[in-house]
Amino acid sequence: MSSKDLGMCGKYAKLAVFATMAEPKSLSELGLFWHGENGRFYKPKARKEIDAAIEDRVLIRHGPKLGANMDELLSCIYKKVKNDYFKSSLLSFWHHSFTRSTYLCAAAIRQLFRGNAKKAAEADISLVFSIPLALHRLQERDTESYSLFVSMWDLDTYTSVLNTASERNISRLFKNMAERIDWLNTLNRIIRAKDNFFQDSGLKIRDQMVKK
Repeated sequence: MSSKDLGMCGKYAKLAVFATMAEPKSLSELGLFWHGENGRFYKPKARKEIDAAIEDRVLIRHGPKLGANMDELLSCIYKKVKNDYFKSSLLSFWHHSFTRSTYLCAAAIRQLFRGNAKKAAEADISLVFSIPLALHRLQERDTESYSLFVSMWDLDTYTSVLNTASERNISRLFKNMAERIDWLNTLNRIIRAKDNFFQDSGLKIRDQMVKK
């Protein structure tokens, strides 16, 4: 699978990927999540796209449920990163259960796209990975720019969802303080990296700010 393949995912396949980055969902749950009805992902077109995504290893079967193949997604999104140390930090960050349960949880994904399936289907998959890091980077470098960015793109509720999820997951998903400090150190390495690292990684933070 290539980054080009990610962009060519069918609408239903992309919606399935967005909704299952933190935990698997059944076709019924996907329908309820995006459309408020449990039969939407059972339609022939949806099933065809889902089957193709499974064959391309974008989605993985977990019994009766489907889950995004995070190894493949991250490999494609960060394939242009030339610095091995920085790439290792990015992969370590996104593979951590706290990161995924906080930034990629259903509530965060829903709020980022405001529950709009059409908007989600048209979005770049890397958006859900770039926005949280862009917010952390702005928050550390310039709190005024951070506040302006959140207000300008109407991300107040989205950031509130992230904060709530973070508070809920801290004690549940970190085994000890040492693991939490290690996670924070990884995040800091990423957001304090040189700008060209962000460009090479495909995050393109400034572009994402404009597009959002």
